[in-house]
Amino acid sequence: MTGNKFTSGPWVIKFENDGDVGGIYAANGERIVETDSGYYPPRINDANLIAAAPELYEALKACLKEDSGLICSKQVAAAIAKAEGRT
Repeated sequence: MTGNKFTSGPWVIKFENDGDVGGIYAANGERIVETDSGYYPPRINDANLIAAAPELYEALKACLKEDSGLICSKQVAAAIAKAEGRT
């Protein structure tokens, strides 16, 4: 892969009427992940982790900077909380 042209975050989980995960979408409405027939909907824990990907990526990039310090810790904690479904 050349360049880092990822779909910008945040990503959000959208649910079907029956409560199953229906898909994961970017803030601009772009589809990131969508269930096919709904027969095998993603588990909520997997969906949380996928939806947290942009924040996890940015937090890890921040950790590589020399002066990240406390800012890095806060970003990492917030990204992990989102991945664990605590936001």
